[in-house]
Amino acid sequence: MTAHQRAHAGGAAALGPEETLGALAEGRVAHLVLDPDHDVSSVAEWIPASLGGPPELLGERAVEAAIAAAGDVSALPTLDCKELLDADGMVALLRY
Repeated sequence: MTAHQRAHAGGAAALGPEETLGALAEGRVAHLVLDPDHDVSSVAEWIPASLGGPPELLGERAVEAAIAAAGDVSALPTLDCKELLDADGMVALLRY
């Protein structure tokens, strides 16, 4: 089941940078999926303090946070996945 399907079924998933960054800050991400080349710096106001750093490094900080919480990470170009593009380049399957 994709993050998109899980989220729309009321399950534990985050769609988009705002939801995903919040879940990363809480250590709830089991599997982060992002396009490492997708510019998510426009969400700078949503960056939790624990992810800190410059907005242009947000993707890298998200990967670090997922790995630090023993989560998996997959890189997928938004060109290959419309659902990821619709979610502004970042989704996650959550632990809870």
